[in-house]
Amino acid sequence: METCSVLNALGLVGKKWTFVLLQHIALHDDEGFNALLKQMKKISPKMLSQRLKSCEQAGLVVRIVTERNSLSFTSYHLTPKGQDLYHLLLAFQKWACHYTPTPLLCEQTSCAECKLL
Repeated sequence: METCSVLNALGLVGKKWTFVLLQHIALHDDEGFNALLKQMKKISPKMLSQRLKSCEQAGLVVRIVTERNSLSFTSYHLTPKGQDLYHLLLAFQKWACHYTPTPLLCEQTSCAECKLL
């Protein structure tokens, strides 16, 4: 069955927390699940896990597990595909701020810090 690639991409990035997650990973590379959860204060562990999984499946994020002193550490990074999408989302953010009557300084802060989420 054929599907529309544009609608598929919009379906993923249009889900709540996806942009915030991609932005946070882009700005704070090499963080693990707990650090992401702590920084994205209002997201639930279940939702973060779902968004990370969907971004991994879409090839936007890669999860890297490293072993140090018999402990496992997980970190998340944007793939080249995720970086390309992130740049598109930044352009979308700029467009939205330009056409919002009273923008909330969205271009000057990360979405994870936004009081509206």
